[in-house]
Amino acid sequence: MRRVLLAVALALLPGLAYADGWVAQIEDGEGGKAMVASIAGDPDGKLTPTLRLMCAGSRGVMLRYAMTTDTGAPGSSVNLLFENESKQVKMQMAYEAEDGAFVAYFHKTDPMIDLLENGPDLYVSETTGDGPATSFSLDGATKAISAVLKGCK
Repeated sequence: MRRVLLAVALALLPGLAYADGWVAQIEDGEGGKAMVASIAGDPDGKLTPTLRLMCAGSRGVMLRYAMTTDTGAPGSSVNLLFENESKQVKMQMAYEAEDGAFVAYFHKTDPMIDLLENGPDLYVSETTGDGPATSFSLDGATKAISAVLKGCK
């Protein structure tokens, strides 16, 4: 019985590493398996906002943001404000219809990484004030993002 409980506990450890915040895990994607740091916000209606960070080869790092509403259209973009209690980063993100997320590419030393790794919470809103504002915990972000960045060139 102890072995069974130990095996179950060990099997759950990767998923529990950042149970209240960011998670770093291998996921299957278009280009194969990749390490992804991610977090989900509070659901608003049918959609749950998410942030996902992963390596993007020669393009650097990719940040994907899925809002609580699917307001994008192919070829559209949005200007977003990412902020914590001490810093702000404005970023233009392009809409990708296959998963209804907005995406931006940047270097792994971009100020966005520092913003994501510091503070208790992150707030995301459109610079125009339109659309829903979303908040995400930054608990575990530094560890999860570090796991991703180790594999980026």
